[in-house]
Amino acid sequence: MPAEPIASLVDDALRRCWTTLGLPFGNQPMDEAKEGLIDIEALVLLTLMLSADARLLGDVALWLTCNSDILIHQKLRVLAGLLDEPQQLALARALGAGSLSALPSLTLRALGGVGSGDSETRLTPSKRIDKLAPRKVIAERSCLVRNRLLFGSSVRADLVSVLQCQKRPTTGRGLAQLIGASPATVSRLLDDLSMAGFLTSDGSPAPRWGRYPGFFLSADTVRHLPGIIFAADLHDIALRRAALPALDRSTDRLGWLVAEAVGSGVG
Repeated sequence: MPAEPIASLVDDALRRCWTTLGLPFGNQPMDEAKEGLIDIEALVLLTLMLSADARLLGDVALWLTCNSDILIHQKLRVLAGLLDEPQQLALARALGAGSLSALPSLTLRALGGVGSGDSETRLTPSKRIDKLAPRKVIAERSCLVRNRLLFGSSVRADLVSVLQCQKRPTTGRGLAQLIGASPATVSRLLDDLSMAGFLTSDGSPAPRWGRYPGFFLSADTVRHLPGIIFAADLHDIALRRAALPALDRSTDRLGWLVAEAVGSGVG
């Protein structure tokens, strides 16, 4: 991680996201209606790559064990495939740490690790489990969780979440990249949603569905944040700004916030 101010900004954002999803931290939960949606699989990857806090990683492993059924493991596999070699090494080091020993085998395999044993759910400390927020509370806070409970843990559920955003990609390919799916699958699902009356003639969700500003953290954050953090290590401010990727605030608000801090000389 880079200098303390940038590291603290990223760490606080990750903890707020996990608080939103029910982990027992003292951080303020995200208000997705104001700050944007949290992509669960992107959050998992970024936390494993960027956090060195054994307690946080242990709690994340606990959450993943208790909520494996609302993960999309194929999406986790696709997003892990976006990582370059140094990022894959960072992920491999995290997966080899003792604090992640409780990860379910299916999740480990999706992340590129090797599961130990056949059990998909391992024993976890009951006292920590008792401190997790109930799933009903998580569903009230998280649009993606709520839609996965409604539509199943699937591309369809995540596509519905994206379509509830005021700003989003306008092409099928752009939508597919944002949720780690194939363009053909997204095209078929858009047809289904239109025939079911979920979409209006202009491609927007029916009025009864909530609207969100975009994504706070998404697949785009997985693509961009490691490069932004690399730029923060550069001492020359001009080189920093030149190294920053082009960002879409509506699909990667966290990356945009960190890039603004890096480009202004913070850190």
